[in-house]
Amino acid sequence: MKMLTSGDVSAHFPSVLKDVRAGNEITITVGRKNEAVAVIVPYEKWKPLAQRKLGTLENKMSVSFTDDFAMTDEDLVSL
Repeated sequence: MKMLTSGDVSAHFPSVLKDVRAGNEITITVGRKNEAVAVIVPYEKWKPLAQRKLGTLENKMSVSFTDDFAMTDEDLVSL
């Protein structure tokens, strides 16, 4: 796996895409400590997150959230 700073990715984006098309994964880092923040992977290796299941309530209940849903940590703790 190749590691590049965000600046290097911006400056060399066409070659980064070429590497990804060749099957390589690229880790993007930021800051002085080169903290890893993202990974670019070939589309064939990408897997979307699975939907959460409701466990024992599956097929008995459904849940949905509006786009403007927000809950603070304090709200969650007070439940």
